[in-house]
Amino acid sequence: MAQGHLLPMVDIGRLLAQRDTVVTIVTTPQNAGRVRKSIDRVIDSGCPIRLVQLQFPGAEVGLSDVVQNIDMVYATEDFNKFFTAANKMEEAVEKLFEKLTPRPKADRASYGVVINSFEELESAYVDEYRKVKKAWCIGPVSLSHKDESDKAERGNKASINEKQCLRWLDSQEPNCHLRMPGKYQLRKVPGADRVGFGLRGIEQAVHLAIGGFLTHCGWNSTIEGISAGVPLITFPLFADQFCNEKLVVQILKTGVSLGVDKPTMFGDEKSGFLLKKEQVQNAIQQLMDEGDEGIERRKRAKEFGEKAERAVEVGGSSYLNMTLLIQDIIQRSRKMYSDLISHEN
Repeated sequence: MAQGHLLPMVDIGRLLAQRDTVVTIVTTPQNAGRVRKSIDRVIDSGCPIRLVQLQFPGAEVGLSDVVQNIDMVYATEDFNKFFTAANKMEEAVEKLFEKLTPRPKADRASYGVVINSFEELESAYVDEYRKVKKAWCIGPVSLSHKDESDKAERGNKASINEKQCLRWLDSQEPNCHLRMPGKYQLRKVPGADRVGFGLRGIEQAVHLAIGGFLTHCGWNSTIEGISAGVPLITFPLFADQFCNEKLVVQILKTGVSLGVDKPTMFGDEKSGFLLKKEQVQNAIQQLMDEGDEGIERRKRAKEFGEKAERAVEVGGSSYLNMTLLIQDIIQRSRKMYSDLISHEN
């Protein structure tokens, strides 16, 4: 119900379908429109994936019928309504699963976790986690998009022309612009010769003219920034975003912090950290620095980007984990089916 969650889930579904695993993606009509073209291309290639739509009960809690994604909620009082409506979908989803063929099977308790990351990025954490639960790192899943149309049309429709943006970037010098996702806007900073530019899409993230990426440290944008091989400026707002910032800045050493020391209450922007223009200017200058620290940061970022690319290639760690995941699902399904037959007899 949020684009940052919807897109990687669809990417995972596409990857599974490309390995001949039957995949059903369940979402609402408005969200289906954001991913339909991407899924249709996979279907046209012969992969067993389907898109099923369920009505979002927003009207039952006082929301407009068109509000079906968290980025369509603007009023503070509507956030709780949105989550209430989302929870109301549980019964409809369960009824749908009863009708699907083949019938989905799952443990009531979590059997394991699928992670949109790659082992080379955070191996120590993955090793420790696997001591208590099964885990498969199969990412970065955004790198599964090789078709140019998939890259440009991934998610909600952009408000700007993608080809025009790319032509403009082609005319720029290498590493001279800062990429900014979503609704962020950044004007030219006095005293700095770098310009912030609001863009979206994987193609722009990896363009040679992009010298850095401002992220709110949601995992979707963080892992895409890492995959692009560029250093990051971190601007966390709440939840796990502060942990992701520490990973980027303190552990990977591929990012510069804006110095946010106070979380923003969800739906209440006034409660958050007040960012000053001097902090933005200093962070950009630090990120674009041509000294030893800046060079080392860009070198490390590029290396992690290359590791991400290798992870998803045939024989890479994420590719092999996807194979193990599918094998595990098949074995688990057979065991559950066998146990069911034994119980009935």
